[in-house]
Amino acid sequence: MRSRNRLIGLAAFCVVSVLVAVGVVYVKFRPPERDASGSVVRAGRALVHDLRVGDCITDPFVFGAKNTAVHAVPCTHEHSSEVYLLTRIPQPVGVPYPGVGGVNDLARTACGVHDLPPATATYQRWFVRPEEKAWNKGDRRVVCLLAATSPQKLSFTR
Repeated sequence: MRSRNRLIGLAAFCVVSVLVAVGVVYVKFRPPERDASGSVVRAGRALVHDLRVGDCITDPFVFGAKNTAVHAVPCTHEHSSEVYLLTRIPQPVGVPYPGVGGVNDLARTACGVHDLPPATATYQRWFVRPEEKAWNKGDRRVVCLLAATSPQKLSFTR
């Protein structure tokens, strides 16, 4: 009887542990919730290429293509970066990968100047661009961001 109670207790512990782990993973990796206009109203993890113009994120210095998921938050919360443009590098499929420096130059040009204040010591223009593997598959997407350059986060910049 005693070993049966231990077995039941162990099984219950395992079930509760799995449920807690699933809950933690869900909370940590759930996508952001958006309202009818598409604005983020509840924070969540978003793939970089699923971001929309106007989205705000808390991940500092998103640059290049290393980060594939970011923490999107409502723009009324403190954030370190904001998406100001989604664009593509104007190179046709089949053009060889121009190297990291070359694709960075192309992405920087694709992000352009637009109607933004000049870069300052407080923020810089950054981008997420395709890696070589994605480039070779025809991906030319670029996410253009304004990013805080210091530990202090941006607030109400939109």
